[in-house]
Amino acid sequence: MSAESGHAGVEPDSIEQTAAALLTRRRRRVRRAFAVVVLAGLGATLAVTAMVQETGPHDRASAVLAPQPVGGWAGRWQDPLITAGHDQPAREPLLALAGTIRASTIDQQQAGFEYAHALQWAAADGVAQVTRRSLWRAPDDSGLLVELVGPAAAQLTAEADHSLQKVTSRFAAGGMFTVVAGDLSTDPERLCAQLDATDGGHAAQRLHAVGSLAFWHPHLLASIDVRQALLTCLARSGLLFRGAATDRAGRAAVAVTAQHQSSRMTALFDPRTGHVLAFEDVALPGADPTDRAASVASYLLIIEQGRRTRTPDL
Repeated sequence: MSAESGHAGVEPDSIEQTAAALLTRRRRRVRRAFAVVVLAGLGATLAVTAMVQETGPHDRASAVLAPQPVGGWAGRWQDPLITAGHDQPAREPLLALAGTIRASTIDQQQAGFEYAHALQWAAADGVAQVTRRSLWRAPDDSGLLVELVGPAAAQLTAEADHSLQKVTSRFAAGGMFTVVAGDLSTDPERLCAQLDATDGGHAAQRLHAVGSLAFWHPHLLASIDVRQALLTCLARSGLLFRGAATDRAGRAAVAVTAQHQSSRMTALFDPRTGHVLAFEDVALPGADPTDRAASVASYLLIIEQGRRTRTPDL
């Protein structure tokens, strides 16, 4: 699907092939590190295990690259990722995280199309589907969106792609969906105001806006200054800190949640860089006696963010 790969010699057309190649490399090139975030004022220490990859000359224009979702999970995608947690205020942990994140390879990339590759599971009107999306966005908000849609339990391999419904959308200048207009502020208060303008101003909707930004505007979050401001903004938003977590691709993450009415939003951040890895929207049990358990209404898994010099020939 992609005209270029974020890693030389790897084509992201097949998540399975990409995962195999990356895992082979990581056995040779990845070292484990432990990032320790001190929770100021709480007298506790959170140990977050992070995979720190040594970047080489072929690591270009990719901020996030995930393997295929952990085996067997696709059939259980409506099980909430976070079922119980610390339920402690997220202010101090997020402020600590904002002060320790580092730059990623995408931070220095400027030219070409913004690129994002993601998987999204969602249920609507009793139908559960998975959508694999690839986005190419030009500076004038023109671009290309390619979606492969299938049953929620579909195996997302190169062979299975042929049985999925393909939807290709091309956008003229100004035609692509936008979450915010212009660049994100590096001032936390102004950035909070930008998020509030998109979705209503409460904590859960701020998280929802962050999930949308991660896919639709991947380069707006490329600047480490913006990510630090974003984490600081969220630290002031009344979120709950749920500690160390693992996303659906097996990556180490830090989780925060917010609840609004019958929904609980969860955002997962890379503890090394502050990039958004995943976003989960859980429908909570309501007054209806048939609603006996919480279930995931939507789950977004960011596979890759970066830059491309051109769109593919389709």
